[in-house]
Amino acid sequence: MELRVAAPTPELANEIVSPARHRAATKQGAIGFIHHRYRDGLLGEGLAAPVGTLVTGDAAFVQKVRRARKILGGAMRQAGVVAAAGLVAFEEMIGRLPQDHARARQLAETLAAIPGVTIDLETVQTNIVVFRPPAGIDKEAAIVAFRERGLWVSDYGTRGVRMVTHYEIDDAAIARAQEVLVSVLAPAGRTHA
Repeated sequence: MELRVAAPTPELANEIVSPARHRAATKQGAIGFIHHRYRDGLLGEGLAAPVGTLVTGDAAFVQKVRRARKILGGAMRQAGVVAAAGLVAFEEMIGRLPQDHARARQLAETLAAIPGVTIDLETVQTNIVVFRPPAGIDKEAAIVAFRERGLWVSDYGTRGVRMVTHYEIDDAAIARAQEVLVSVLAPAGRTHA
């Protein structure tokens, strides 16, 4: 569902922003823009917040949002918890999003060095990496092998396998993930170093 369509007013529609759009803008160096423009619009797990939307504004605008929220079925009463997480998200997490992007790029480059892996490095712009295993390695079997070795990935249907970096993934985790990727996808240890 496209939330912009569900927004009851144009003003509210302008304040509803997707997490993907937020990350893409961050990748393009627009952290200051996001911080100020969307401070009224977005939180999410990528910023270590438990929910995806926070809205502030003048009394009339907040009243419109409250009505829209009720119409759409939302009635959360723990606003203080959400607000506290929102402060952490804006004060500590936005500035470190480029780390997630750089770590995803490291994974993508490791995958690109494995013979037969299909990956488009141009599409790795944020924290998401999508690839296909080499011919002869079953995708589902590879996913099971990754998980057995502690690397959690998602089956991305016909697009392949999806990996996502976030604030809990540090450099040591990336190094371990790279080892697992090579051990499963290039069992003889061959890469295009």
